[in-house]
Amino acid sequence: ALPVMRPLALHWPADEDAAREDTQYLLGEGLMVAPVLRAGHRRRLVYLPAGRWAAVFNLAQFGPVHAGGQHVVAAAPLDTLPMYLRAGTALPVTEAAPHTTSARWARLSWLIHAGPDGFVGQLFEDAGDGPAGGRATRLVGERQGARLTIRRETEGETGSFEQRETMHVLGLGHVRAAQGAASFAHEDGVLRLTLPARWQTVTLELEPGDDEEP
Repeated sequence: ALPVMRPLALHWPADEDAAREDTQYLLGEGLMVAPVLRAGHRRRLVYLPAGRWAAVFNLAQFGPVHAGGQHVVAAAPLDTLPMYLRAGTALPVTEAAPHTTSARWARLSWLIHAGPDGFVGQLFEDAGDGPAGGRATRLVGERQGARLTIRRETEGETGSFEQRETMHVLGLGHVRAAQGAASFAHEDGVLRLTLPARWQTVTLELEPGDDEEP
């Protein structure tokens, strides 16, 4: 499914603060967007419902992680739109398409906020030759003890081209090995994975009980 704008009350109908909130919205199920609506304001109050939420600055890097069920103050300088990624969510981020009739990208990054059980994300790439063409991708991370298995499930095709794919994963702690990845590094609490072309599965070996988030 393609991401759509959703009111908070759709997912948290019993939460009175979420039901009252009409200046924020979800994009898909896991990305909270909180635009600044008043001229000259450089910060705003954001309500975060149940779950754990990581600030994401301009869809490029992670910020602090907050527990849900509370209001937080978000910095909002002119070049920043306050956004928060819920734990358990994988968000695809791309460069601009080469032209307006295609949604297929040579470079693809996933921003991932891993939850206790893993994460899920979705992406659709248009082949650019009509409504019938394209490829749907589902990214699934499943955690069992000290092992996290990441699978890429695809349906359809976008033609033959090499796609460079990376992942930026928050919330895992120390990673001892990344079988199936071209390379990996851990910096400032974020695991950065580089994937080989046409990869299908990556298995991460984690330090038992060494999660980044409490």
